[in-house]
Amino acid sequence: MKSFERISAILCGFGPSNPCMRIDSLLSLTGVPTSSGYKIISDLVVEGLLERAGRGMVSLGPSAARLFYAPLRAVMPARTAVIASSDRSTTAPRKPHLEGELLKLVATDRYRKAPPFVIGFANASNAHPWRKALERSLLAAAQRQSHIVSRVIVRDAENDPAQQVAHLKQMRAESVDLCIVSAVNESNESLRDAISELAGHGIPLVGVDRICGDIEDLVSFVTASDETVGRISALWLAEHLKGKGEIVMLCGMKGTSPCTIRLQAALATFADFPEIRIMAIEYTDWLAERGYSAMQNHLGSDWVPDGVWCDSGLQGVGSLNAFRDKGFRRGAIPPHTGGEMNLMYKIAVTEKVPLCGLDYPAAMGAISFQTALDILFGRQVPRIVEADLQIIVTRGHETRSVRADVLAERKVNWTGADTLVHAAGRMRGPRPEREAPANLADCTIECSAAIPTSYTDSVSRLLDIMTLVAKRPVATAYDVARALDLPMSSAYQAINELERLAWLMRSEEGHLLVGKVAQQIALSAIGIDIESHRLQPVVRYLRDQTGETAFAGNLGANLHIGPNLVGFNYNSVRFAPFQAFSVEPRKVPALSNGTYRLQSRPTANEIGGNPRINFLMVPIRPAVTRLPEAELVLGVCWHSRQIDEAQALALLAETQALLTTAAAL
Repeated sequence: MKSFERISAILCGFGPSNPCMRIDSLLSLTGVPTSSGYKIISDLVVEGLLERAGRGMVSLGPSAARLFYAPLRAVMPARTAVIASSDRSTTAPRKPHLEGELLKLVATDRYRKAPPFVIGFANASNAHPWRKALERSLLAAAQRQSHIVSRVIVRDAENDPAQQVAHLKQMRAESVDLCIVSAVNESNESLRDAISELAGHGIPLVGVDRICGDIEDLVSFVTASDETVGRISALWLAEHLKGKGEIVMLCGMKGTSPCTIRLQAALATFADFPEIRIMAIEYTDWLAERGYSAMQNHLGSDWVPDGVWCDSGLQGVGSLNAFRDKGFRRGAIPPHTGGEMNLMYKIAVTEKVPLCGLDYPAAMGAISFQTALDILFGRQVPRIVEADLQIIVTRGHETRSVRADVLAERKVNWTGADTLVHAAGRMRGPRPEREAPANLADCTIECSAAIPTSYTDSVSRLLDIMTLVAKRPVATAYDVARALDLPMSSAYQAINELERLAWLMRSEEGHLLVGKVAQQIALSAIGIDIESHRLQPVVRYLRDQTGETAFAGNLGANLHIGPNLVGFNYNSVRFAPFQAFSVEPRKVPALSNGTYRLQSRPTANEIGGNPRINFLMVPIRPAVTRLPEAELVLGVCWHSRQIDEAQALALLAETQALLTTAAAL
């Protein structure tokens, strides 16, 4: 058992129901040898992750509670274009409601195995850049864990259900420990039976992007909201055209769920704008050449659409190139939608094309791999893992209801390849000193360098890395090594080990974030009995629906900020790392469900220079031990200008009820 693993086991041994433990009982529970266990505990006490609670007794300490602070997206420098503004018009909710399935958790003890693992990936196809990026994302994540994954079997079904059925049978014959499936077709009976048969033989399955058949055959499904892609892009185009115009719709592959859901959501949105006329709906299989030919046909008839709705930038690139080849001058190409592709953003910016894109994250490949590891290590996983979507809009083209997370001018990678797919996570695996192996199965990493020379070094290094990723954007071992003055090899292997142990996770852009195990330890330290998995989707939902900064917090003598996501509205609140607020007045309920309207003054300088912040919060769970006055709260916050408080109150009540229901299951 490695040092990080032993440290993690000791800290995970506590919980709200056992906040204080005898050292000998703790070591017996976690399986840590007494000879090294006492030394580790002593070092944990020095760093504040544990504290003495009496003779032979320890409990989680203040440094463990600080792990509660966890940005859900790396906090980048504020956009220079964002200034204090009196315009706080209500943005469109990004989702119609929060699905209760996102809060359901699955126990995976029966799938627990000892590494090394053999993992299969049945890919629907490798026909276009996005699907290639999905596969590369998964393989890069696997390479970073090559010391525990001996083999990854990848199969390309070439969009043929029969071929994917054969691949699944091959994977069973090759004794994979787990299979990740991106289904060719969602309704094919033979494929549905093959997936069900594989699950029936006790092989855990993780779906990614698309599923076929019953979700109950899967342990977990990694996805992103296709409904949001279709609805928000259509809303932006309709508002940009001021509710009037003739448009062409370029869809992906007919019959696949992403294409169908996006199209249905877009059509429902356009139906609210009676003067938007849909002149044609074309299917392109998400291929640039088919988007090009479809638009060429329209332009060849001497008719120019007022706008082009694309459900992805994959075919959107082809449409833009058709306009350019037809001789349209800079600033004359009509507005488009469609994200992900670097070339889409390059053309939009250089040719001054109004654009709204939603990056459908190819990082789902890496997320599905991490979910697979969690299952094989017996960790609880969500039934549905929903990746985050970013809205990208060209400068000056945000509409009344659609605000950008990132401007296209800042999103585009000018030195990157045209085929670069955004939101694909960290695409690089290890940087071996010797020549890279020809295939993943041959790629092994010696892990001994990840273990510092003493447990004291391990504990301090763990805490330093967790503090660093909570404070600023960090994506690579180089970032960590430079910030903490560590050898590159040690930084790289320490990060891999902490990702394996779920102390760290990665965002869709590849940044390192505080992981679910660290957050669960923090919740135990503050005495809150709730699964950390359930906080992320509700915080993201509140932020996406209101546009304001959303958070979970620990409300006691002060308000301590936990998982949080910065809003996309103008002048949204940006927290300083590990920020705490004194509340004025103290806990005045506003409604029967215990909602609090509070105004606070930060204990440290708040980013942006505005000393007062308004909070609207609902109680979720009281502390069960040690801190009887503390409770977990969920809320949104904003500066002095007004928000739609009635909407925010309704959303808070909705999330409060869903969390209460989920906890009772």
